[in-house]
Amino acid sequence: MARLPLLWLSLLVLLCGCAPKDPLDRKVKATTPEEFARWWDRTQEKFPDAQRAEVYKLARYLQDSTPRTRSMRADDHTDPLCKRINGLTVRQLMVLGYEESSHNTRARLILETGKLPPLVTAVSESEDASTRDYAQRMLDFTREQIARWNETIATNDRRIAELTAAATPPP
Repeated sequence: MARLPLLWLSLLVLLCGCAPKDPLDRKVKATTPEEFARWWDRTQEKFPDAQRAEVYKLARYLQDSTPRTRSMRADDHTDPLCKRINGLTVRQLMVLGYEESSHNTRARLILETGKLPPLVTAVSESEDASTRDYAQRMLDFTREQIARWNETIATNDRRIAELTAAATPPP
């Protein structure tokens, strides 16, 4: 009979030791959007405020950037976002979000960079002062936007490096 409390105590210690110490190493449970929402409601309190906000922002980014061919229900097992993130660690979800953000930002950079030559031509060759002024403002704005997007990509790359370095155990 004395073994029963010892067995329960052993089981309790075993179960308490199963959760990873770093909340970023927790596995995402998202077979459906509803399960993901429930999992996040239970899990988000384990994160410091800044990290919680970062994870939430990246999960929302992935949700917004994941193409859907139809509207999804909360219990839909075919949700494309859930298929992408179910079983990942939170750290992997974050890396995926930053990679997706950089990919989409690079696509915008390509489009915006294509606008530069006509603007430069308009600034240098237009005989109309108002056209030159407008083209110069547009050129300046486009260059500033390109600089901001390059900084976003660099920030994403730094954060990806931090997340992946933290996941790599020391030798």
